[in-house]
Amino acid sequence: MSVCCVPAAKPLQELLVDPECDNRLLTALSSVIVPIPPLRSHAEDITCIAEQILTELIESKQVPPRKLTTSALNALRQYDWPGNLEQLRSIIKSLALTAESDDVDAGEVNKVLAQFRHDKPVEESGFDFNMPLRELREQLERRYFEYHISLENGNMSRVAQKVGLERTHLYRKLKQLGIKFIRKTAEE
Repeated sequence: MSVCCVPAAKPLQELLVDPECDNRLLTALSSVIVPIPPLRSHAEDITCIAEQILTELIESKQVPPRKLTTSALNALRQYDWPGNLEQLRSIIKSLALTAESDDVDAGEVNKVLAQFRHDKPVEESGFDFNMPLRELREQLERRYFEYHISLENGNMSRVAQKVGLERTHLYRKLKQLGIKFIRKTAEE
């Protein structure tokens, strides 16, 4: 009975059908699930991990000797790390290769992380949910009233009825929101 000596070199599915491998161990291992929490849930460990990665990169001569300042480590700790450990490893290597001095500071970290920080896109509704609530509410109300004015072809009596406001309150609200409208006469 031979045991496959390089299991990591092939995908598990290939090893299971390979006649050279003893499948009992692979079968047992394939059903084991090891939960690995995301890096962001262990922010306190990021500094140690970052320093360890940097040390390994320096020792393997992949990067020149560098040191992460306390402010740089704090900047790394505050990032969300959607790419987990691989993203951290990539950024540490990039910082070490592009640093202008032996000490990597928070400014350099923030500069590299800025390319990964994307503001949340405006939702499909067209509203930017990152803005303050007051501004978002005004934007929503503006679009709401513009929609109804358009739907009723500018007939403010029908708009007032449809939105549930008295006409005087409707006019006051439209003025407050900066919505321009044309008052139609009775003949129109």
